[in-house]
Amino acid sequence: MVSTAPARMDKVKPSIVLIGPTAPRFKGGIVHYTQSLYLELKKEHYRVAMVGFKRGYPARFFPGAKTPSPDSLFHFGNGIEQLDWLNPVTWWQTVRFIVKKKPEIVICQWWTWFWTLPFWFVLLGIKLLSRSKIVIIAHNHFDHEQALYKRWCSHLILAQADIIVVHNKEIQRDLHQLMPDKKIRLTFHPLYHFFKQDRITQAQAQSHLKLHSPLLLFFGHVRPYKGLNVLLQALSQLWRKGQKINLLIAGEFWEDKQKYWQMIKPKFRARVKIIDRYLADSEVAWYFVACDAVVIPYLAGSGSGPAKIALTFDKPLLATDVADNPDLFALGKVGVLVKSGQVNALATGIKQVLQNKGQFTSEIKRIKPKLTWQQLAKTIIEK
Repeated sequence: MVSTAPARMDKVKPSIVLIGPTAPRFKGGIVHYTQSLYLELKKEHYRVAMVGFKRGYPARFFPGAKTPSPDSLFHFGNGIEQLDWLNPVTWWQTVRFIVKKKPEIVICQWWTWFWTLPFWFVLLGIKLLSRSKIVIIAHNHFDHEQALYKRWCSHLILAQADIIVVHNKEIQRDLHQLMPDKKIRLTFHPLYHFFKQDRITQAQAQSHLKLHSPLLLFFGHVRPYKGLNVLLQALSQLWRKGQKINLLIAGEFWEDKQKYWQMIKPKFRARVKIIDRYLADSEVAWYFVACDAVVIPYLAGSGSGPAKIALTFDKPLLATDVADNPDLFALGKVGVLVKSGQVNALATGIKQVLQNKGQFTSEIKRIKPKLTWQQLAKTIIEK
């Protein structure tokens, strides 16, 4: 007897709205994260719409250059720009846009107190006018430069979430204490494979940048919490002992560059090259391919985008025991982990990471499959 029952249909995947900054108007790690997550959700055949931001940040709070992202590998176009931090009318328009879409899940990036008022308005509107589940990805539960009002801002936003996703066990513990009734999910920060350029060799990259091994890379915005001063002190120790180690500092300075330059004795300055600007996406590969190891000497923080780019390029890390670095090193020996703020420990770590880089590279290749956007999407979507 032939069955006349209708064929089983595959379960329709939930619809999603993703809120976050996008290129070309914005640039930096949160932009790369937002757009990589969007592409993964599209690849997994979720119905996903974007809500981007219309207006750049004021220099008072974000001192980096205000030029649009140069040569970004992602361009969503102007159609998704919706939310203007200075215009409350757009806050209401964003609520209407999302409510009309009727998404089952709204994903919001949270990394800075600056977006408190627009985000609070939008998330509260979603809670009142829809049945959408709100997932907040807490890159920073509190700002890097902490203040009491910034903690209050974070609490106000995170309280709107049904689920909070974090990439750091320490943040997970903190939020469990602050919000014991919230669902807080932990997953690893994925890698940024779109930067990878297999056709560039290390010799070509070093020739292009006029540098040579042994070469350490410090990459990204230079801010007080990132510990560049400690790194320069550690290298000065080694230089005085005759170690011929080179350092490439690549990224915008958000503070006085001269105070760092003056930490280096004139006779050692030829060993340091500074690129004081935001690097276009298409340039990034040259810097990571050229180096022998990437240094993450942070004094505080919640995570490091440059560390994830380094692992993408199979480059070992010299990292301090803050942010999500201990979680990464628990997966495998991907470099050398030292106590933060300790000059002697960092100097010893520099020698170790350069001497054993081959061993670390093989371990990086082993753990990379655990650091995927697919796993992040699964963590967000799961019931």
